[in-house]
Amino acid sequence: MKVALVCNSDLLGGAAMVTYRLMQALRHQGVDARMIVYTKLSEDKEVKLVGSRFMRGIFFMAERVKIMMNNRFNRKNLFKVSIANVGYPLHRHPWIKKADVVCLSWINQGLLSLKGIRTLAKMNKPIVWTMHDMWNCTGICHHAYECTRFKDECGFCPLLESDKPDDLSHKVWKEKKKLYDTVPINFVAVSNWLAKRCAESSRLGFYHLAGTKLIIVQGDAVNTGSAMTSSASDIYQLAQSTITRQQMCIDSLNTAIKDIEEARGVALKISPEIKVLFPQVEDIALASPVFSTVEDNRMDTVNVALVSFSSRMNAAQTDKFRNYLQARLGIPHISIVEVNPSVITKTKNRQI
Repeated sequence: MKVALVCNSDLLGGAAMVTYRLMQALRHQGVDARMIVYTKLSEDKEVKLVGSRFMRGIFFMAERVKIMMNNRFNRKNLFKVSIANVGYPLHRHPWIKKADVVCLSWINQGLLSLKGIRTLAKMNKPIVWTMHDMWNCTGICHHAYECTRFKDECGFCPLLESDKPDDLSHKVWKEKKKLYDTVPINFVAVSNWLAKRCAESSRLGFYHLAGTKLIIVQGDAVNTGSAMTSSASDIYQLAQSTITRQQMCIDSLNTAIKDIEEARGVALKISPEIKVLFPQVEDIALASPVFSTVEDNRMDTVNVALVSFSSRMNAAQTDKFRNYLQARLGIPHISIVEVNPSVITKTKNRQI
């Protein structure tokens, strides 16, 4: 099976990284999965950058300018909304033509328009759309905050500072309504919270759209409509397991970050003590890179003490210093790496 995943980027932002890891998970399962992006940061040959740099800039500006023309040229909320009014004709892309399933992700800021999605649907390929924020169930905003206008038909948009019922948010809402009513799209929500918010958008009717609708929520599936094609079902099952693994990694990462922050607080307090007990130490900083592996749900944290020395320690002194740090920081193992003072300064600046 061939799958084409469409996302604004491969590594820039949470939606991009989730989509990239979904591609990796699909390939791990033997699926010919490839990714089409607007901004490419990886060296992965299975990720293709669309268009030229010049045209990407034109499309990006075309969307932003129209928004500014409707928000009184206020830059404050400019990137809290998207309108998908312009985009590339991805139906002409060779990877899309060869794909059995098209998986959409975060497609805004010039990558794909609502009209472009309608054109994709004419190719009669199953479309799976992973929702990473509220944009699919609102008119234009990625998060509605306290606003509940998305439950009706938008308009009076606070992010546009609008006092009109038929403002840009309402117009885009109607375009989405027309798209959802006529094009069969299989939606995937990446959290229970997001699925509930989508369900509140009753006029967009996420549970009553044309064709098959399935919303996967952290392992729970709600199927509404006709039977799903086998290829789309396979994607959903893989997406479901990947989303669950991603959440496990996020939970582990949050725990690791909390432990790291506590250790950093202690490290700042014991710096004067270190200089008395170990006068060779000029400066010290803690770094704790976190490595996660999607395939086996493993997450490893490596605790590293970046140290600049006025004079080298011998092996016995280094062991004594390591044992001291592990005891004072409450860390079972820590690696000591000698670096230049400038590296420590940069590390501390990133931690502020």
